[in-house]
Amino acid sequence: MMTIYRFDTPVFLHQKGQHDQLRIMIGKIYHADYVQEKIDELETEKKQEDKGSESSVNIDENEVIGYKAVCIDKKYQRATLVGISIALI
Repeated sequence: MMTIYRFDTPVFLHQKGQHDQLRIMIGKIYHADYVQEKIDELETEKKQEDKGSESSVNIDENEVIGYKAVCIDKKYQRATLVGISIALI
């Protein structure tokens, strides 16, 4: 069985800058009075994601991370705990 999925979601269309198709898609989902409001919400979410990615930890590709850094360094503690938790599940 093979299913084909299209990526015509409002978030995808907004990310790709296909604003005309975005308005049509949101118009199919929401009442016409709320189309611009929903587009504004997508823009706000995108701005918040951009701010979140700026504050995240950037690791240099050439940086070598040892076991000591993974266990002790605060910038790696959360990622280490999440990885261990997933491994135990």
